[in-house]
Amino acid sequence: AVFGAVPLIMVWIDGQLVRLAPAITLASILSALTVPGAFFLSAQVQAAWDKVRHWVLALGIWAFVTIVWIAVLYIVWLFRDYALPIAGGIIVLLWLVSRLTDINRISMYYFYRDRLSETFVVRRDGDRIEGNDGLRLTSLAFEDRRVPYHLINTTVNLPGSEDLTLRGRQGDFFLFSPLFCGSRITGYSPTTTYERGRVSLASAMAVSGAAANPQHGHGTSPGLAFLMTLLNVRLGTWSEHPAYSAGFLSHLGRPRDFWPVYLLFELLSLANEKRHLVSLSDGGHIENLGAYELLRRRCRTVIVSDAAADPHSTFGDLARLLRTVRIDHGVEVSLKVDRLRTSAEKPLADAHVEVGEIVYPPLDAGQPDVGQLYYVKAGLTAQDPPDLHHYRTQHPTFPHESTTDQFFDEAQFESYRLLGYESGRAVVQAQST
Repeated sequence: AVFGAVPLIMVWIDGQLVRLAPAITLASILSALTVPGAFFLSAQVQAAWDKVRHWVLALGIWAFVTIVWIAVLYIVWLFRDYALPIAGGIIVLLWLVSRLTDINRISMYYFYRDRLSETFVVRRDGDRIEGNDGLRLTSLAFEDRRVPYHLINTTVNLPGSEDLTLRGRQGDFFLFSPLFCGSRITGYSPTTTYERGRVSLASAMAVSGAAANPQHGHGTSPGLAFLMTLLNVRLGTWSEHPAYSAGFLSHLGRPRDFWPVYLLFELLSLANEKRHLVSLSDGGHIENLGAYELLRRRCRTVIVSDAAADPHSTFGDLARLLRTVRIDHGVEVSLKVDRLRTSAEKPLADAHVEVGEIVYPPLDAGQPDVGQLYYVKAGLTAQDPPDLHHYRTQHPTFPHESTTDQFFDEAQFESYRLLGYESGRAVVQAQST
């Protein structure tokens, strides 16, 4: 309908151009002379728009989905006499494409992954810093050295699952580690056999940060998923189901050989845990602090860094973590956050870190285990260095600037680095006391 109306619109504009030109010129001059605040509507109108924006967006998405379906049905009806040959040709074409490339190669995932790898997965060669993209996850499994054991958190998206325990979450915690990969709902597979042992640190890290994805855990919307799949906006991956990554099933052929069918599952939000491939995305789509796996392992000391954009101090990610571990594992966390809270009247926090108590349920009718949770919240205090306060005067939303801006300048990068350093010092001081 839109494209069909374009010629008519152009004819009308051509006839009205003489009348429209003076009006457009006058409107441009008035806009330039108007106060910028008035140009972007008054505060009252903006507040009202914020309340209805979600519903307008949802309505627009579903209207778009409806138009697409009508267009598809119309095309099918228009060529109904040749439906079978066309369908057969499309299937053959999809089969050829599926043999030539991979479902993850046609998305933005590898571009995103390579940029992260070039920035963070590096090694020192004498005085030079060079890329280390080939570093496998399995090579981090040290047994004779006291080094960190990496737990890389992602979300397995399951909006089409029939498991009642996933209602509301629409996904499960999916773990990448040097020894095992998987989740409760899919089971686990040794990392040496999962994806034929080829999972690299860069790949796992990129999936863990794949925030833009058609299916994104508890926030999955069928209409938005349809739109994002149609536009191929996907940073997550379709990866092997851990149950199919080992044994004779893995030798029957690559399950992604005919991967276009998974685009259909993504388009209609039908992904579940019963197919050869599962949809993985940002771990924040189910729990954004990365502490769930630590509390599940009953760690005695847990350090959590909450760097989410939270200008109104809602502590939403913390609330989701505490609620989830209480439901799943009976873990109770006692933590006060008043000193970390900020507001328009109180823009500075009183501290960078608060220490809470973790109470794990008893094992074998014994006494409950007790641990400590060090919770770090991104915030500026009066004791922080003056250059941080100066940066805040220039950028009032610091340190809760939107992550949509991925191009840091020198001052921004250094300000966040220094804030992280000051927060780390606060954790050390809290541990020493």
